[in-house]
Amino acid sequence: MHIVIYQKENKRVPVKDFLSKIGKDDPDGAAKCLANIRRLKNYGYMLHKVLPKRAEYLGEGIYYLRDRGKAQCRIFYFFFDTYAVLAHGFVKKQDQAPPSEIKLARQEKTEFDREPAKHTWKGSLP
Repeated sequence: MHIVIYQKENKRVPVKDFLSKIGKDDPDGAAKCLANIRRLKNYGYMLHKVLPKRAEYLGEGIYYLRDRGKAQCRIFYFFFDTYAVLAHGFVKKQDQAPPSEIKLARQEKTEFDREPAKHTWKGSLP
């Protein structure tokens, strides 16, 4: 499966920013996040079923990758056409994903669905 990275209208790239920050604070955690992104590329739509400890479906087309380094890192993603789109990441500090993070992921999905070319980052992750 092809992986696409969401870009905000102001050209900020939340997943890239998140991985950069995690990489400074917790290099092992960043490496685990990147390994999960590779798993998503390999398993695509089936990741949350094949490896339920690595991904979870939250409803309304929103999923997240999960991993633990020093912190519990989560990266939201969704599917568009034949692509998996990485939206944004956060460090989980409570049992459930905060509703505000899920709401943000839904908003990013709506923006991407409306104008995919405008919200596709042309760069690449390490």
